[in-house]
Amino acid sequence: MRQSLTISLAVLATLCVADTIEAQRGGGRGGGGGRGGNARRSEAVRDRVAVFFSTVELPVAEDGQKTGDRIAAIPEVVKAQESDSPTIVYLHVNEDRDRLQRFEQAVFGKDEIGIALKCFHCLRVDITNDEAASAEFGKKAPLFVAFDRRGKQFKNLSMAGYKASASPLESLLTKAYKGTTRTGIPPFVKSYRKFLGDLEQLETKKKVLDQRRDRLDPKKDKSKLKKLEAESRAIEKSESKLLATEKKVIDKVRVVARDANAKQVGGRRNRRDRDGGDRRRGGEDRGDRAGRDG
Repeated sequence: MRQSLTISLAVLATLCVADTIEAQRGGGRGGGGGRGGNARRSEAVRDRVAVFFSTVELPVAEDGQKTGDRIAAIPEVVKAQESDSPTIVYLHVNEDRDRLQRFEQAVFGKDEIGIALKCFHCLRVDITNDEAASAEFGKKAPLFVAFDRRGKQFKNLSMAGYKASASPLESLLTKAYKGTTRTGIPPFVKSYRKFLGDLEQLETKKKVLDQRRDRLDPKKDKSKLKKLEAESRAIEKSESKLLATEKKVIDKVRVVARDANAKQVGGRRNRRDRDGGDRRRGGEDRGDRAGRDG
């Protein structure tokens, strides 16, 4: 009986250690930076890769005006050019809401996309009830239209049939952002993903430390608690350095402030951000600090 109990405890300990190691490695994120294990990620991490779009409408069609021209004339697209920032316009039809939601989770649930879109004005247009737009683009939707900071429009990216693929979208974003700052989208995404991995490891350490502290008796384990406090201070110091690293990474690009009316698209909504927010799309409030050229 005692031997059986000992073996069971040993197996349990092994499983706990394995789970901790997986979390430290960023386990559960899904292949290629996806968020298949998003439930395991902290709110601070999820917020940093969340995708938000502002819902807008196309201007009223004039006689003979093509939908592409109407997209370019969206006031928010024009305003983005005035602020020297690129824009991505996401057009969709709402004929199958569940299928659309799965598509959005597959595309916008990728860390690479969430990071890259920090540098864009993100606009979402439902063309379901727009007769002219539906006739021209309905069969091509979901459709992405990108503009660079000076209003140059790139070739439309169609994912007709809800064939979700993050790579073509990341490529389009890379082209549209080119020339905005010296640091482009690929190096920014790479650096920011490394930061996220370090942040997840640090938060795992904090969680494990809290669990160890909860198991101790304040009266009987004073020496052990004192040691844990020293470890906690070391973690806080590492966290400060890590957040300073994040700031340096973000300062190399031009991050666009999130519109107050923007709604999260794809992925799981964070409780405090369900209704959007005017914070910058990093993980902390950044006031009015604009991203600088790197």
